[in-house]
Amino acid sequence: MKVLQIILFLFLANTSFAQVEIKSEDASKHVGEKVLIKEAKVVGIYDKSGKMISLNIGKNFPEQDFSIIIFKENFEKFLDYKKFDGKTVSIMGEMKFYQKDTSKKGIYQVILKEPEQIEVLN
Repeated sequence: MKVLQIILFLFLANTSFAQVEIKSEDASKHVGEKVLIKEAKVVGIYDKSGKMISLNIGKNFPEQDFSIIIFKENFEKFLDYKKFDGKTVSIMGEMKFYQKDTSKKGIYQVILKEPEQIEVLN
């Protein structure tokens, strides 16, 4: 099964959509683009009241480079999400910017919908 996931991950990374390979600290420069971040360090995981799970990349909240978001409707696909804590991962998806209101700092994020979007590198 793991081999199949790796093959699918590589296939999607190369053929699914035109994407830009970026460093995690450059997330803010690529909003709206399909991105591949090959070495992103997960420094903290937060369960937001059972509505979403946030994996912070690079630095702790609120100074993170960006966050990986898993919404409630996809929890069953990521039951083992805690395995990402402290790990270096490869992520692919669309870089988005979320700002609840203009009085607060916004967050750059990639939303995970499928396990093939993320791979543990170490």
